[in-house]
Amino acid sequence: MVAKLKMKTEMQRLFGHWHAAPILSIEIPTSGTINDVRIVATDTDRYVLRIYRHNDTERVELEHAVVHWLAEQGFPAVAPLPKPDGATYHLDDGRLVTLLPCAQGVQVARSELGPAEIAAMGCCLGELHGIMRHCPVEGIPVAKFALNRDETLAEIDRFLDRIEALKEKSESDENALCRLATRRDWLLSRGCDEVEIDPRAAQLLHGDYQESNVFFARGQISAVIDWDKIYKASAAWEVIRTLDIMLRFSADTSRVFLDGYRQKQDLSIVELDRAAHLYGLMRAYDLWLFREIYDRGNERMRQFVYPGEFVPIEEQFLALRPHIA
Repeated sequence: MVAKLKMKTEMQRLFGHWHAAPILSIEIPTSGTINDVRIVATDTDRYVLRIYRHNDTERVELEHAVVHWLAEQGFPAVAPLPKPDGATYHLDDGRLVTLLPCAQGVQVARSELGPAEIAAMGCCLGELHGIMRHCPVEGIPVAKFALNRDETLAEIDRFLDRIEALKEKSESDENALCRLATRRDWLLSRGCDEVEIDPRAAQLLHGDYQESNVFFARGQISAVIDWDKIYKASAAWEVIRTLDIMLRFSADTSRVFLDGYRQKQDLSIVELDRAAHLYGLMRAYDLWLFREIYDRGNERMRQFVYPGEFVPIEEQFLALRPHIA
Protein backbone atom coordinates (compact mmCIF):
# COMPACT_ATOMS: atom_id res chain seq x y z
CA MET A 1 0.00 0.00 0.00
CA VAL A 2 2.80 2.39 0.89
CA ALA A 3 4.62 1.56 -2.37
CA LYS A 4 1.47 2.21 -4.41
CA LEU A 5 0.88 5.53 -2.69
CA LYS A 6 4.49 6.54 -3.25
CA MET A 7 4.24 5.64 -6.96
CA LYS A 8 1.00 7.59 -7.36
CA THR A 9 2.55 10.64 -5.68
CA GLU A 10 5.56 10.43 -8.00
CA MET A 11 3.41 9.97 -11.12
CA GLN A 12 1.21 12.91 -10.08
CA ARG A 13 4.29 15.09 -9.69
CA LEU A 14 5.58 14.18 -13.16
CA PHE A 15 2.11 14.44 -14.72
CA GLY A 16 1.80 17.91 -13.19
CA HIS A 17 4.34 19.28 -15.64
CA TRP A 18 1.62 18.85 -18.30
CA HIS A 19 -1.72 18.90 -16.41
CA ALA A 20 -2.96 19.95 -12.99
CA ALA A 21 -5.80 17.40 -13.00
CA PRO A 22 -5.57 14.70 -10.30
CA ILE A 23 -4.67 11.16 -11.36
CA LEU A 24 -7.47 8.73 -10.49
CA SER A 25 -5.76 5.47 -11.50
CA ILE A 26 -2.44 4.10 -12.73
CA GLU A 27 -1.83 1.00 -14.87
CA ILE A 28 1.41 -0.71 -15.86
CA PRO A 29 1.12 -2.03 -19.44
CA THR A 30 2.16 -5.63 -20.01
CA SER A 31 3.64 -5.20 -23.50
CA GLY A 32 6.58 -2.88 -22.76
CA THR A 33 9.99 -4.39 -22.04
CA ILE A 34 12.44 -1.49 -21.87
CA ASN A 35 11.20 2.00 -20.99
CA ASP A 36 9.27 2.73 -17.79
CA VAL A 37 5.67 3.34 -18.89
CA ARG A 38 2.51 4.12 -16.92
CA ILE A 39 -1.05 4.63 -18.16
CA VAL A 40 -2.60 7.33 -16.02
CA ALA A 41 -6.27 8.26 -15.98
CA THR A 42 -7.97 11.48 -14.91
CA ASP A 43 -11.71 12.08 -14.74
CA THR A 44 -11.72 13.14 -18.40
CA ASP A 45 -9.01 11.22 -20.25
CA ARG A 46 -6.23 8.61 -20.23
CA TYR A 47 -2.55 9.26 -20.98
CA VAL A 48 0.73 7.42 -21.31
CA LEU A 49 3.49 8.74 -19.05
CA ARG A 50 6.84 7.49 -20.28
CA ILE A 51 10.24 7.63 -18.60
CA TYR A 52 13.13 6.93 -20.97
CA ARG A 53 16.01 4.72 -19.97
CA HIS A 54 18.48 7.22 -21.46
CA ASN A 55 18.71 11.01 -20.97
CA ASP A 56 19.86 12.06 -24.44
CA THR A 57 17.74 15.15 -25.10
CA GLU A 58 19.04 15.61 -28.67
CA ARG A 59 17.96 12.08 -29.57
CA VAL A 60 14.49 12.65 -28.08
CA GLU A 61 14.08 15.95 -29.91
CA LEU A 62 14.85 14.23 -33.24
CA GLU A 63 12.42 11.42 -32.43
CA HIS A 64 9.63 13.86 -31.56
CA ALA A 65 10.28 15.93 -34.68
CA VAL A 66 9.91 12.83 -36.87
CA VAL A 67 6.73 11.67 -35.13
CA HIS A 68 5.09 15.10 -35.37
CA TRP A 69 6.01 15.29 -39.07
CA LEU A 70 4.52 11.86 -39.70
CA ALA A 71 1.30 12.84 -37.93
CA GLU A 72 1.11 15.95 -40.13
CA GLN A 73 1.32 13.66 -43.20
CA GLY A 74 -1.72 11.77 -41.97
CA PHE A 75 0.15 8.68 -40.78
CA PRO A 76 -1.22 7.32 -37.44
CA ALA A 77 1.91 8.03 -35.41
CA VAL A 78 1.12 8.85 -31.77
CA ALA A 79 2.84 12.18 -31.10
CA PRO A 80 3.90 13.40 -27.64
CA LEU A 81 1.91 16.18 -26.02
CA PRO A 82 3.45 19.59 -25.38
CA LYS A 83 3.79 21.11 -21.92
CA PRO A 84 2.45 24.63 -21.33
CA ASP A 85 5.88 25.97 -22.37
CA GLY A 86 5.69 24.07 -25.68
CA ALA A 87 8.36 21.45 -24.88
CA THR A 88 7.43 17.82 -25.57
CA TYR A 89 9.58 16.33 -22.82
CA HIS A 90 10.69 17.14 -19.29
CA LEU A 91 14.11 16.51 -17.78
CA ASP A 92 13.52 15.42 -14.20
CA ASP A 93 16.56 14.69 -12.04
CA GLY A 94 18.40 13.23 -15.04
CA ARG A 95 15.36 11.33 -16.33
CA LEU A 96 13.63 12.18 -19.59
CA VAL A 97 9.85 12.11 -19.26
CA THR A 98 7.21 12.53 -21.96
CA LEU A 99 3.42 12.38 -22.04
CA LEU A 100 1.35 10.92 -24.87
CA PRO A 101 -2.35 10.41 -25.53
CA CYS A 102 -3.50 6.83 -25.32
CA ALA A 103 -3.50 5.20 -28.75
CA GLN A 104 -6.86 4.57 -30.42
CA GLY A 105 -7.80 0.96 -31.12
CA VAL A 106 -6.75 -2.34 -29.60
CA GLN A 107 -3.56 -4.36 -29.51
CA VAL A 108 -3.45 -7.97 -30.67
CA ALA A 109 -1.12 -10.44 -28.99
CA ARG A 110 1.45 -12.13 -31.22
CA SER A 111 -0.18 -15.51 -30.69
CA GLU A 112 -3.54 -14.08 -31.80
CA LEU A 113 -2.38 -12.40 -35.02
CA GLY A 114 -4.33 -13.69 -38.00
CA PRO A 115 -3.78 -13.23 -41.75
CA ALA A 116 -5.85 -10.02 -41.80
CA GLU A 117 -3.79 -8.36 -39.05
CA ILE A 118 -0.48 -9.52 -40.54
CA ALA A 119 -1.43 -8.26 -44.00
CA ALA A 120 -2.50 -4.92 -42.50
CA MET A 121 0.83 -4.64 -40.72
CA GLY A 122 2.74 -5.35 -43.93
CA CYS A 123 0.69 -2.79 -45.84
CA CYS A 124 1.18 -0.20 -43.08
CA LEU A 125 4.96 -0.70 -43.03
CA GLY A 126 5.11 -0.31 -46.80
CA GLU A 127 3.14 2.92 -46.54
CA LEU A 128 5.36 4.13 -43.70
CA HIS A 129 8.58 3.47 -45.61
CA GLY A 130 7.22 5.40 -48.59
CA ILE A 131 6.42 8.40 -46.39
CA MET A 132 9.60 8.30 -44.30
CA ARG A 133 11.75 8.32 -47.42
CA HIS A 134 10.84 12.02 -47.75
CA CYS A 135 11.14 13.03 -44.09
CA PRO A 136 12.98 16.39 -43.85
CA VAL A 137 14.27 15.86 -40.29
CA GLU A 138 18.07 15.84 -40.38
CA GLY A 139 20.61 14.45 -37.94
CA ILE A 140 19.42 10.84 -37.62
CA PRO A 141 22.43 8.59 -38.29
CA VAL A 142 22.81 5.56 -40.51
CA ALA A 143 23.00 2.40 -38.40
CA LYS A 144 26.53 1.23 -37.61
CA PHE A 145 27.56 -2.05 -36.08
CA ALA A 146 31.02 -2.91 -34.82
CA LEU A 147 31.62 -6.67 -34.95
CA ASN A 148 34.46 -7.82 -32.73
CA ARG A 149 34.57 -11.60 -32.53
CA ASP A 150 37.03 -11.78 -29.62
CA GLU A 151 34.99 -9.38 -27.52
CA THR A 152 31.76 -11.21 -28.33
CA LEU A 153 33.28 -14.59 -27.45
CA ALA A 154 34.59 -13.19 -24.15
CA GLU A 155 31.16 -11.84 -23.29
CA ILE A 156 29.51 -15.16 -24.17
CA ASP A 157 31.97 -16.90 -21.83
CA ARG A 158 31.06 -14.42 -19.10
CA PHE A 159 27.37 -15.23 -19.45
CA LEU A 160 28.01 -18.96 -19.64
CA ASP A 161 30.03 -18.82 -16.41
CA ARG A 162 27.40 -16.70 -14.70
CA ILE A 163 24.51 -19.00 -15.64
CA GLU A 164 26.47 -22.16 -14.79
CA ALA A 165 27.14 -20.71 -11.33
CA LEU A 166 23.44 -20.37 -10.55
CA LYS A 167 22.38 -22.75 -7.79
CA GLU A 168 19.01 -23.28 -9.42
CA LYS A 169 18.47 -22.88 -13.15
CA SER A 170 15.12 -22.15 -14.73
CA GLU A 171 14.06 -23.51 -18.10
CA SER A 172 14.93 -20.09 -19.51
CA ASP A 173 18.45 -20.37 -18.05
CA GLU A 174 18.92 -23.79 -19.64
CA ASN A 175 17.73 -22.40 -22.99
CA ALA A 176 20.18 -19.52 -22.65
CA LEU A 177 23.06 -21.92 -21.98
CA CYS A 178 22.25 -23.91 -25.11
CA ARG A 179 21.83 -20.91 -27.37
CA LEU A 180 24.97 -19.18 -26.09
CA ALA A 181 27.16 -22.28 -26.34
CA THR A 182 26.03 -23.09 -29.89
CA ARG A 183 26.38 -19.47 -30.94
CA ARG A 184 29.93 -19.54 -29.59
CA ASP A 185 30.69 -22.62 -31.71
CA TRP A 186 29.29 -20.88 -34.81
CA LEU A 187 31.37 -17.74 -34.23
CA LEU A 188 34.52 -19.82 -33.74
CA SER A 189 33.96 -21.43 -37.13
CA ARG A 190 34.12 -18.06 -38.90
CA GLY A 191 36.73 -15.51 -39.80
CA CYS A 192 36.30 -11.78 -39.27
CA ASP A 193 32.88 -10.43 -40.25
CA GLU A 194 31.87 -6.90 -41.15
CA VAL A 195 28.50 -5.19 -41.41
CA GLU A 196 28.36 -2.02 -43.45
CA ILE A 197 25.05 -0.36 -44.27
CA ASP A 198 25.16 1.27 -47.71
CA PRO A 199 24.26 4.93 -46.99
CA ARG A 200 22.86 5.26 -50.52
CA ALA A 201 20.20 2.66 -49.72
CA ALA A 202 19.57 3.87 -46.18
CA GLN A 203 16.39 5.63 -45.22
CA LEU A 204 14.54 6.49 -42.02
CA LEU A 205 13.01 3.47 -40.25
CA HIS A 206 10.74 2.96 -37.25
CA GLY A 207 13.37 0.68 -35.73
CA ASP A 208 11.07 -1.64 -33.75
CA TYR A 209 8.13 -2.48 -35.95
CA GLN A 210 6.23 -5.38 -34.39
CA GLU A 211 2.79 -6.18 -32.99
CA SER A 212 3.45 -4.68 -29.55
CA ASN A 213 3.88 -1.26 -31.16
CA VAL A 214 0.73 -1.16 -33.29
CA PHE A 215 -3.00 -0.82 -32.62
CA PHE A 216 -5.88 -2.07 -34.77
CA ALA A 217 -9.31 -0.62 -35.50
CA ARG A 218 -11.79 -1.90 -38.10
CA GLY A 219 -9.15 -4.20 -39.59
CA GLN A 220 -6.59 -1.46 -40.17
CA ILE A 221 -3.65 -0.03 -38.25
CA SER A 222 -5.03 2.82 -36.15
CA ALA A 223 -1.83 3.78 -34.29
CA VAL A 224 1.90 3.12 -34.31
CA ILE A 225 3.81 3.85 -31.08
CA ASP A 226 7.34 3.68 -29.59
CA TRP A 227 9.50 5.62 -32.03
CA ASP A 228 12.57 5.92 -29.82
CA LYS A 229 14.66 3.48 -31.89
CA ILE A 230 14.50 5.52 -35.13
CA TYR A 231 17.60 5.13 -37.31
CA LYS A 232 18.57 4.80 -40.98
CA ALA A 233 19.12 1.56 -42.88
CA SER A 234 17.57 -0.09 -45.92
CA ALA A 235 13.82 -0.67 -45.97
CA ALA A 236 14.56 -4.37 -46.54
CA TRP A 237 16.51 -4.40 -43.25
CA GLU A 238 13.38 -3.46 -41.27
CA VAL A 239 11.28 -5.99 -43.19
CA ILE A 240 13.74 -8.78 -42.37
CA ARG A 241 13.81 -7.68 -38.73
CA THR A 242 10.01 -7.91 -38.52
CA LEU A 243 9.94 -11.31 -40.25
CA ASP A 244 12.46 -12.50 -37.67
CA ILE A 245 11.21 -10.97 -34.42
CA MET A 246 7.46 -11.08 -35.00
CA LEU A 247 6.97 -14.00 -37.40
CA ARG A 248 10.12 -16.07 -36.81
CA PHE A 249 10.40 -16.60 -40.57
CA SER A 250 7.24 -18.70 -40.75
CA ALA A 251 6.55 -19.35 -44.45
CA ASP A 252 2.79 -18.73 -44.38
CA THR A 253 2.75 -15.60 -42.23
CA SER A 254 5.89 -14.11 -43.83
CA ARG A 255 4.34 -14.44 -47.27
CA VAL A 256 1.15 -12.71 -46.06
CA PHE A 257 3.18 -9.88 -44.52
CA LEU A 258 5.27 -9.38 -47.66
CA ASP A 259 2.21 -9.47 -49.92
CA GLY A 260 0.77 -6.63 -47.85
CA TYR A 261 4.03 -4.71 -47.91
CA ARG A 262 4.41 -5.06 -51.67
CA GLN A 263 0.99 -3.48 -52.19
CA LYS A 264 2.68 -0.24 -51.16
CA GLN A 265 6.39 -0.70 -51.98
CA ASP A 266 8.47 -2.71 -54.42
CA LEU A 267 10.86 -5.07 -52.64
CA SER A 268 13.00 -7.54 -54.54
CA ILE A 269 14.33 -10.86 -53.30
CA VAL A 270 17.86 -9.55 -53.98
CA GLU A 271 17.29 -6.69 -51.52
CA LEU A 272 15.98 -9.18 -48.96
CA ASP A 273 18.99 -11.46 -49.50
CA ARG A 274 21.44 -8.67 -48.73
CA ALA A 275 19.45 -7.44 -45.74
CA ALA A 276 19.19 -10.96 -44.30
CA HIS A 277 22.96 -11.40 -44.58
CA LEU A 278 23.82 -8.11 -42.87
CA TYR A 279 21.04 -8.27 -40.28
CA GLY A 280 21.94 -11.87 -39.51
CA LEU A 281 25.56 -10.97 -38.78
CA MET A 282 24.52 -8.13 -36.51
CA ARG A 283 22.17 -10.39 -34.55
CA ALA A 284 24.79 -13.12 -34.22
CA TYR A 285 27.21 -10.72 -32.55
CA ASP A 286 24.57 -8.90 -30.52
CA LEU A 287 24.19 -10.08 -26.90
CA TRP A 288 21.71 -7.38 -25.91
CA LEU A 289 19.04 -9.88 -24.83
CA PHE A 290 21.39 -11.58 -22.36
CA ARG A 291 22.64 -8.25 -21.00
CA GLU A 292 19.05 -7.26 -20.32
CA ILE A 293 18.35 -10.45 -18.39
CA TYR A 294 21.59 -11.20 -16.58
CA ASP A 295 23.13 -7.74 -16.18
CA ARG A 296 20.05 -5.55 -15.78
CA GLY A 297 17.64 -8.06 -14.26
CA ASN A 298 14.95 -7.42 -16.89
CA GLU A 299 12.91 -10.58 -16.34
CA ARG A 300 10.33 -9.62 -18.99
CA MET A 301 12.92 -10.39 -21.66
CA ARG A 302 13.10 -14.09 -20.76
CA GLN A 303 10.12 -14.75 -23.04
CA PHE A 304 12.47 -14.18 -25.99
CA VAL A 305 15.01 -16.84 -25.01
CA TYR A 306 13.70 -19.61 -27.22
CA PRO A 307 14.56 -23.28 -26.80
CA GLY A 308 16.93 -25.06 -29.17
CA GLU A 309 20.33 -24.35 -30.63
CA PHE A 310 21.45 -21.11 -32.23
CA VAL A 311 20.54 -21.00 -35.94
CA PRO A 312 21.99 -18.11 -37.99
CA ILE A 313 19.43 -15.68 -39.40
CA GLU A 314 20.74 -16.14 -42.92
CA GLU A 315 20.18 -19.89 -42.67
CA GLN A 316 16.62 -19.33 -41.45
CA PHE A 317 15.97 -16.92 -44.30
CA LEU A 318 17.31 -19.37 -46.89
CA ALA A 319 14.69 -21.88 -45.74
CA LEU A 320 12.00 -19.20 -46.16
CA ARG A 321 13.27 -17.84 -49.48
CA PRO A 322 11.53 -20.31 -51.88
CA HIS A 323 8.18 -19.36 -50.36
CA ILE A 324 8.50 -15.60 -50.91
CA ALA A 325 10.68 -15.15 -54.03
